[in-house]
Amino acid sequence: MLITFKNHHFWNIESADPEVSPGSFAYEMVNSDRIIHIYQIMPEQDVICIEYKGHDGVVRKIHELFENKYQASARIFELQRILRGETK
Repeated sequence: MLITFKNHHFWNIESADPEVSPGSFAYEMVNSDRIIHIYQIMPEQDVICIEYKGHDGVVRKIHELFENKYQASARIFELQRILRGETK
């Protein structure tokens, strides 16, 4: 199954580029069988990181940015349901 992520691929955890607007993102689809980890970035907890194995075997990361830690937590629970095959 493919899962779509709103990838803030310009987001850099160490230092955000001031020229990159918060609306800079792309949608990326990942096969659920390739997902390795999903976690919240501390201490702010408003960013989640999805680590997955690409077709070439290289581990890649997607960062999804949210307005607050509660939206990020809700997204993690949503992804857990999707990965278990549950529907809403």
